Amino acid sequence: MSILRHASMVIGAIAISEAAVAQPSISSGWFNSNLSTNRCADTTSAALSALGFTNIQRTAVGVGGHYGDYAASVTCATAKGVIAVNVAGPDVDTSRDHVQSITQKIQNTR
Repeated sequence: MSILRHASMVIGAIAISEAAVAQPSISSGWFNSNLSTNRCADTTSAALSALGFTNIQRTAVGVGGHYGDYAASVTCATAKGVIAVNVAGPDVDTSRDHVQSITQKIQNTR
């Protein structure tokens, strides 16, 4: 195998590896709740703020915010009696930890 061909294969493998590492992870969770949509949004906003999330924004059905490279979205599906928590970011374990922290904070401040 020529050095040029071997070098191009190594460079290609590195590029593919870097692309794989850069893939975001999404972690999700949900729990039952009897909160109204407004109370859910208020509680979620306070929970995200207390956990250090920034750029917290309310929508018609939930709340979102950022924590560094991580984005959280909490949907208050109160007509179904459910609150869904989703976090996207570069590391699956950290995304999962954020989902658990957000869920616990909301449940503990209801």
